[in-house]
Amino acid sequence: PFLQKYDLYDSLSVSGSVNSKIRNTRLFLAYSDGKNTLFNISQILNLTLSEIKKIVKVLLDKKLISLK
Repeated sequence: PFLQKYDLYDSLSVSGSVNSKIRNTRLFLAYSDGKNTLFNISQILNLTLSEIKKIVKVLLDKKLISLK
């Protein structure tokens, strides 16, 4: 998705560099296919579950994902 539309993309990023928060959010969205658990995604992305939960909260608030 177009992350800037949802105020998730830092428009002031340094020429071509994307900070790790945005990178992790984009990767999380890529692996959120309904087959991977939050635990699996955390292992794939090498993030803690608390970091994953923060990403999930933001994406839920923006209605970019839903829980089943």
